[in-house]
Amino acid sequence: MRAHRALIRKRKRWAVLSVRMTPNLLGIEITGDYDELNRLYDAVWAVVGHEYDQETGATEQGVIMRTRLLALCYDLRKAYEAGRNIRYVDNGMDRDKAQYLELGLPPLQNLEYSVEVLYPEALYEVMLLGYLLSLYQAKLVKRKSFSHYEANDPRVVFDPVCAEVRMYQSLVLEAVRERTSSNTFSRIRKKVTEGQDLVYDLYPQWVDIINIDWCDMTPKKRQSGLSTVARDIADHYSNIEYLDLKRDIDAYVRETGASRDNVQLAGLDYPEEYDW
Repeated sequence: MRAHRALIRKRKRWAVLSVRMTPNLLGIEITGDYDELNRLYDAVWAVVGHEYDQETGATEQGVIMRTRLLALCYDLRKAYEAGRNIRYVDNGMDRDKAQYLELGLPPLQNLEYSVEVLYPEALYEVMLLGYLLSLYQAKLVKRKSFSHYEANDPRVVFDPVCAEVRMYQSLVLEAVRERTSSNTFSRIRKKVTEGQDLVYDLYPQWVDIINIDWCDMTPKKRQSGLSTVARDIADHYSNIEYLDLKRDIDAYVRETGASRDNVQLAGLDYPEEYDW
């Protein structure tokens, strides 16, 4: 029985969702089995709110913000549908253990799925999730807004969606921690925390600019710029370049009547291939 319990503990490790920085610091890699990625997909979908575009009083910015976050759902779904990266990993079983437990010969490896997300985009999504999670939690406690003193409400504490989203956010930050100094990580964590209350009005074209600039950097320059990305996203409201961008987009929308989420910046193209 002792050997059986040890085996179960070892096997469970392979099913846990994990996040790591890619080798060249271009982004993060989200890894898990089918169930783990599907569970995260469901949680993000629940927080985004799939009926948001039909809600009375939904703002244009609210629709744009949630639509951007649905890109994470798309990536996760493609991953667990085997549309991204697939690899076999040892599951802790071997022939001797199988014989001892009288299991015949079960599979010795499990399928693992993964998908990469650009680092700036991942931080932006973590901040968005934090903001939208507060709205989701307000609905759980049947209030117009969510206050920190309600964080211990059992409707929040034991809600699986809240737990799943918080776990994903912590995994992303932990992946960053492993590639930075303690001082740099403290700055990043502080800005990500602040950004959860500030990104609701951010024009996502700004994130596109940061993403593409990040792709053009060398790994060495990315290493020194990890905290700068968090600052540029969280502190967008005081960034001169962002304010100029916002003013130009607003002027274009007024002149053309175009929808703001469809405004694309000239000469701003994502790479065709990524050296993760």
